[in-house]
Amino acid sequence: MYSKIGKPLFISIFALILVLSVSEILIRSFFPQKSNYQCIGSNFGIPNSLKPNCTIINEFYNGFFYKIKTNAKSLRSNRVVAYKKPSNTFRILVLGDSIIFGIGVNNENLFSSVLEEKLNQKIPDKNFEVINASAPGWGPVEYYLYMKNEGYKYSPDLIIINQSIDDVLLIPQDRVDFKNLKYQQTSQDIAQITFDEVLTLPQSPSIYQLIKQGITNLSFYENFLNDFHIFILINNRLAQFGADDKKAFVKRTALYQLFENFKKKNIREVSWKVQEMEMKGPVSEESQKLIQYHYIMDSLTRLISKNNSQFLFLNSPTYQEVFQIVKKRSNYNPVITNKKKSIGLVDGMLSFHQKNVTPLLFPQDLHWSPGGHHLAAIFVFNYLLRENLIPNQAQKTQEFDLNDPLLVEQVHSANKSLTKDLNKTLIWFFNKAMIYKNQNQNSLAIETLNNYLSEYSEDENGWLELGKLQSNENEKLKAIESFHKSLDHSLEPSPKTLFLIGKNYFELKQFDNSLKYLNKSSQYKHPILPEVYNYIAMVSHRKKDFGVAEKYWKLAISENPDFPQYHRSLGNLFFDSQFYEKALAEYKKSIKLNPSQARVLTLMGLAYAKLNRLEDASKALSKALKLEPKNQIALSGLNFINTFKKE
Repeated sequence: MYSKIGKPLFISIFALILVLSVSEILIRSFFPQKSNYQCIGSNFGIPNSLKPNCTIINEFYNGFFYKIKTNAKSLRSNRVVAYKKPSNTFRILVLGDSIIFGIGVNNENLFSSVLEEKLNQKIPDKNFEVINASAPGWGPVEYYLYMKNEGYKYSPDLIIINQSIDDVLLIPQDRVDFKNLKYQQTSQDIAQITFDEVLTLPQSPSIYQLIKQGITNLSFYENFLNDFHIFILINNRLAQFGADDKKAFVKRTALYQLFENFKKKNIREVSWKVQEMEMKGPVSEESQKLIQYHYIMDSLTRLISKNNSQFLFLNSPTYQEVFQIVKKRSNYNPVITNKKKSIGLVDGMLSFHQKNVTPLLFPQDLHWSPGGHHLAAIFVFNYLLRENLIPNQAQKTQEFDLNDPLLVEQVHSANKSLTKDLNKTLIWFFNKAMIYKNQNQNSLAIETLNNYLSEYSEDENGWLELGKLQSNENEKLKAIESFHKSLDHSLEPSPKTLFLIGKNYFELKQFDNSLKYLNKSSQYKHPILPEVYNYIAMVSHRKKDFGVAEKYWKLAISENPDFPQYHRSLGNLFFDSQFYEKALAEYKKSIKLNPSQARVLTLMGLAYAKLNRLEDASKALSKALKLEPKNQIALSGLNFINTFKKE
């Protein structure tokens, strides 16, 4: 009997092992999978919370490893945190995404760990606990569910809510809906929407999510199955099925159905009004997400206030803002009724980089380096003192001096804790080059970027920034070459890069080449479009093609009517064409937007003089001289008019 059953069973097991082994070899050879396992489980009604009592070593960038350790309550912490708050303790609960969770950073170097350490050092008469309730991929919905189901148990005195630029874009539309959603069409293409309350929908796991969760919850998955590419591949495919399932669920929500109805009725704008909050937006998916974001954040802060806790929004900057690749945003507070409790980090990080080269972010990434976590904790510490968010201090505590050499060394040393060679590897050179650029050390920035690109030659952003620096150093041809390399390595043409090529050709007076790339850039809807139109107009003006120049300056004005330079340039075109009345109309618009333009006032005076309106000419030229007493054109014009009047 044994031989009849045992032999086939043995053969079946052997065959299964053989198939799995061959499959593993084939997948490793032809479809290698990269594991990004981060102790993720399902708790508190949140499908992507941290697993309890999990310890793993993860890789972030090639060769950089960091340790993740969670406690029994699924918090990223090296110690046990009891629900009951000890006496004389001020508790801070931090709700955050992967930034606050600390991808790439060990537990002891986290923002929350450093903030707790500094508070206890500087204010010894009180005990402080900073609890890190964060996980990769979290956002407003997860913050709300965590506070509702778990966070309140810790009785926090203050809750810090991290905000990232992608919070609105990543709002889970399948998790936020509205009770008794109604609308009234207030005009032909505008509808006003009302509802009773925001609904946070329960997570209903699909069969794919249940299978995936079953695999990842296996006790030996963490140390065994996670090393096998075949199981990682299955896990990734299940994640894709889950994403498809989510899209199908979104289409069943009341909000989605309402917006689909609006599209059929050609309603282009919606107005939302509930209690003291009012919002307007176009009929689009982005508008749906923005509405959901605002109201779930409002629900979150109301829940926090109901539990007698204070709250503070922490605005996390992007690397583009920190390194001045784009203009920084103003501090954004999504809760209209609470506008004061918000702190941004971009100014502090910019200020630090003006004097120090230690990178605060990972290369071309919004996640903070260990040094960034350390400095962010110092900024928040100072803010808490400044805004008196820590009550009943026995004595006045001094803020940290951000220029203190000891503090700077601590930030620098924090990065070394990740790896001894952290600041010596080429992958950090992009950040360093941007820091040198912001310190106006352009030559050093160019040299550093060239070193970076010697290894990462396919980085389109690296070539783009190198081109900008070369352009600033008047190396126009080299800049154009770098911009072309940036285009070569981009998945699709960048309108900004095309514009920069056209702009540099314009400055080289190669107008035909300039127009070629500017016209290509103008085919894309992009924030830089008004400036693209402006340069096309300038090229056309130089080529004496006044009709085309007029057309494109008017297009630039239609895109950005509040920019005085466009009105001034169009006025100059009319002046050159001897249409003085039209020129005056544009000059007046420009002056209304910026009254301190001596050059425009001078041209207005000359235009008035051409029309024999000498009194108006005299007034305009006199105003120009008040702004620029040594303006020779205005002075000569005014003297000529006064002499003419006497004669």
